[in-house]
Formats: sequence, C-alpha cells, structure tokens
Amino acid sequence: MLPFLDAACVIGPYANPESPPGYEGNVAGLALKMAELGIVEACPSSITASFYCVDEGNQELLQAIEPYPQLHPVFLVAPNQTGEMPPPDQLLAKMPTMSLAKMLVDEVQFYTPLIDVELYGEVFDALAASRTPLLLDYANFFHEHTFRLRELLKGWPQLPVLLKFPKVACEERVLYYLWEKFENLHVVMSGYQLLGGIEKVVERFGARAFVFGSNYPYFTPLQSMLHLIYCELSDGDKRLIAGDTVRGLLRKEVAA
Repeated sequence: MLPFLDAACVIGPYANPESPPGYEGNVAGLALKMAELGIVEACPSSITASFYCVDEGNQELLQAIEPYPQLHPVFLVAPNQTGEMPPPDQLLAKMPTMSLAKMLVDEVQFYTPLIDVELYGEVFDALAASRTPLLLDYANFFHEHTFRLRELLKGWPQLPVLLKFPKVACEERVLYYLWEKFENLHVVMSGYQLLGGIEKVVERFGARAFVFGSNYPYFTPLQSMLHLIYCELSDGDKRLIAGDTVRGLLRKEVAA
C-alpha cells in the first residue's frame, strides 16, 4: 500500500441535504473511514470554521483531534482587523508544528472571492516565515483567479501552496505555466481527473506537482486513490504524491 496522507478533508455537519453513506461528521468517524481505506494520516479542517466562526472552529478541531496522532490540524486563516481572529503570530503560536493553514476562496459562502494579497499580506508573511503550508480551497477556479494566485506565488516563494479546486477544465494551460514558474505550487489530486494527465505533468515537472487530497466528504477518497495507484508512475513518484511530499512540508523541510 502507498503511504496515503489525505491533505484535504473536512469534519463537521455536512452542508448538503444528504450526507454521503457512512458519513458521521466527527473525528472518530473520519479516523475510522481513513483506516478502512488504508489512509494512514490525514489533515482535516473544520466545517464549523468554514461556515460559522473561524477561530472557534479551529480551536474545536484542535481539541477533537488530540486523541488521534495520525490527524494533523488544518487551521482556517482570515483577516484579524475586526478582532474575530488573533493576529497572525498569535494564530501560529496556537498551531502545532505539524499543521496546515487553509484559505477559502469562494464568492458565495465566504468573504474572499479573490485572493487579496494586501489584506492577507501579514498572514502570508507569517506563514512563509514559519514555512507553514497554505491550502487554497477554491469553490471554483477560473482564469481570473490565476492572476491573484500568481501574485501570491511570486510574492512569497518560500510559502508552500497547495491548490485545491473542484475539477480541472480549461485551466490546465494555466497550471502548466504556474508549475513551470513556481516550485512552491502543489495541486491537490481530487480536482485533477484527466486520463493520462498526471503522467504528463510528472514527466515534465516532477512528482512535486501533485499531492494526494480527497476532498472528503464531498468526494470519495477512492477516486483519487485509485487514480494514483493505477497511473503509470514509478513507485517513488507515487509515494511522494501519496503523502511523502506533504509530510516533508509539515516537517518544514525544503520542498523537492
């Protein structure tokens, strides 16, 4: 089995009318699902943090996963000017070493329709200084988003960025350009379901281009797992994508 680490999953009340089969919405249920599928580690974020209160959701998540050493927290980040969030340095002090940060980019359900590098500049500074990886979670990913993403990648080259979107379409041309220019960009596999696409990308840019993340419970982890298991890559490249690249990022190692 590959050493799967799910870098993009969530826990909490499911927002859609019908939950996926077997979805319990809590940490114990997530840990059980991961164990059943052979996913040895995961980085969950909190649905409560996404749709209710960012800081409260982050703290609830941290407490809930404490009995599960295989789970590493994903803290949502938001501007702190209104006082709803602690300043970036205080936020980082609350985060365990093995953590990810997450930023929702959603024009409907959150308040960040596009990356605002000035508004989030201090957050990006703090994350980059500590080499804390940032998961960018896009509700949709259009060409206009790439202009702001490019500003972020260029302005903070030491900040590892994990890019997650629902499904790649015409944006593949843009992704190739970004992979070519920026070593700190890693695309989450759940949105990249192109026949033969992963092999072409890895041949050109290396395995660092992708990381495994399921987008569970919105997607089943099996689709991305099977995509990686059966693609035509070396065992070493598969292991990097399955989890070893993210493990290196969590340990604040220099990305390959």
